[in-house]
Amino acid sequence: MINMFLEIGFKLVKQEDTEVGYVREYKYYPDYMEDKHYTLVLFTYKKGSDNDWRLYIHRNEDGSYVESPFQLSDYTNRNKVFIKEHFDKIFFAEIRNQKLEKIGI
Repeated sequence: MINMFLEIGFKLVKQEDTEVGYVREYKYYPDYMEDKHYTLVLFTYKKGSDNDWRLYIHRNEDGSYVESPFQLSDYTNRNKVFIKEHFDKIFFAEIRNQKLEKIGI
């Protein structure tokens, strides 16, 4: 699922190995957000293959929190579908542009 985020422009900015798991932080600065950006925090547990997904919106100037479109664990298929549905809703313009580029428009 992380590939969905990487394909639209999220970039890895920080990663850390903790006793419990791995923390990776990605950022995306779309032009349409002007003074804000997305931050995706992905926590992968060392035991098992579950991930915690946290999508935040922060201000560019000071990094302060604005809102969080979702915060979910993907330990169930239902949550995986929910994350994908939210991704599609939030990033519909990026997904549309990718599809148009693939067909040469």
